Amino acid sequence: MLPTDSALVELIVFHDRDFGSLLHDGDAGWRAPRLLAFVIPCARTAAPIAMIDLGETATLTRLVGDAMASHGVAPVRDINAGSTPSSMDATALRERVWEPIVQALGDATQIFVSPDGDLVRVPFGILPDRDRGDGFLLDRYTFVYLSAGRDVLRLGQRGARSAGPPLVIGDPDFDAWGSPAARLGGDRFPRLKATAEEARFVGRTLGVTPALGADALERAFKAARLPRVIHLATHAFFTPLGSARLPVLPTPTDDGLEPRYLVRPNIQNPLLRSGIAFAGANSWLAGGELPEEAEDGLLYAEDVTGLDLTETELVVLSACKTALGEIDPSEGVFGLQRVFALAGARTMVMSLWSVPDQETHQLMVAFYRGLAAGLGCAGALRAAQLELRASGRGVAYWGAFICQGDPGPISFAAMVHPDRQELAWPASSADLDPRR
Repeated sequence: MLPTDSALVELIVFHDRDFGSLLHDGDAGWRAPRLLAFVIPCARTAAPIAMIDLGETATLTRLVGDAMASHGVAPVRDINAGSTPSSMDATALRERVWEPIVQALGDATQIFVSPDGDLVRVPFGILPDRDRGDGFLLDRYTFVYLSAGRDVLRLGQRGARSAGPPLVIGDPDFDAWGSPAARLGGDRFPRLKATAEEARFVGRTLGVTPALGADALERAFKAARLPRVIHLATHAFFTPLGSARLPVLPTPTDDGLEPRYLVRPNIQNPLLRSGIAFAGANSWLAGGELPEEAEDGLLYAEDVTGLDLTETELVVLSACKTALGEIDPSEGVFGLQRVFALAGARTMVMSLWSVPDQETHQLMVAFYRGLAAGLGCAGALRAAQLELRASGRGVAYWGAFICQGDPGPISFAAMVHPDRQELAWPASSADLDPRR
C-alpha cells in the first residue's frame, strides 16, 4: 500500500501497433514507440488512477540530454555556473513529461517513480518548478525511485534473520602492492582524498570501524555477512557498449602476458561493464600481483548477483555513476542498481553522474546526519541536497544522487547523532576534483 500523501508514477515505453493496417494489407503496422504514464494515488485520496499518453519517445533522448547539459552535466560543462538552469531545455523536458501528470498527483508530496527508457538518466528533482522562478521540483516533492511499480508491495518489509554489523569501506589504496614503475605509468583510479574522513564519519555514526587504504579490500566486501548497512566511498565505473574511449590498461606484453583490461572491448554482458574499484585495482591493471585477499581489486556488477543482501536495509554507493547501466526499454537498467536490488538490498542511494570528491563527502555527512535524526532514507537525502543547494552549490553538485527502494528509516539501534560541526562548507572550490 502506498504511504499517505504519496503517489506512484510508472512510466512505460511501448511499441504501438496499427492492427487495422495489419488486417488490410499485411503490413506489420508498427508505429513509433510511445511513452505512457500510469499515476496511482494513495488509497487515502478519492483521485482515480490515471493513464496519460506522453507521446512518441523520439525526441526524449534530445530533451534529456539538453536538460542535463543545461545544468552542467552530460556532457560535463562548467559546474560552477550556479543552480539556475542556463537555458529553457530543462523546462522543455518538464513540460513534456511532468506537466501532463501533475494534476493527477493531487496533494501528494512523496512521489514514487518507476522510469523507463532515457528517463532513467534523469533525477526528477532537478527539473525547474513552474510556479517558482528559481525553484526545482526537489523543493516541492520527495522522489523515490523504483525498478517497477510492483516494488511498492515490499515497502516496510523486514527480513526474518538478524542482520550483521554495518560495512563501511572508503579511501582504497588503488596503488597498493604495485611497483614504483607501475605507479609512474599513471593512475587509472586517482586517490579520493575526502573519502577517508567520510568513511570515518559514517563509521562513527554507525558504531563500526571502517576499512581504509590497503584494508579496503574486494574480499572484505564479499565476506561481509548480512550487513545491515553498506557504505562504499570509492570509484565506480560504467562503460557503454562500443564506447570509443574504453578504460583499458594493458599489461606490458614483452614477457608474453595477456593484456589486463578494466573492461574488455565490446563485451556484451552489461554486468561486466560496470563495477566498483577497491584496493590494488591500479596495481592489478598495471600487471602487478596482488595478495589473495585483494583478488583483482575490481568488483563487477555480476559479482554482486551471488551475494546475500536480504537483511541489508541500506546500500550507499558513494561513487560516480553507480545508478547507470545498460538501458533496455521496458526492462530498466542493467548495472549496479539492478544487481544490488536482486541481491536483496531494501534501499539504495546512488549517483547518476560524477560529482567532485569534496561535495560528495559533504552530501554524505548531511545525509547520515538526517538518518540519525530519524528521517527516512529518501527524506534524509532530500534534506542533504537542499542543504548543499543552500550553500550555493549548483545542480551538478547535489542533483546526481537518487534513493531507490524503500524510503523509510533504517532500524540500526547503534546509530548516534553526529555533531553538526562535522560539516563545514569550503569557502572555495579549489579542491573539487577528482570526481567519483
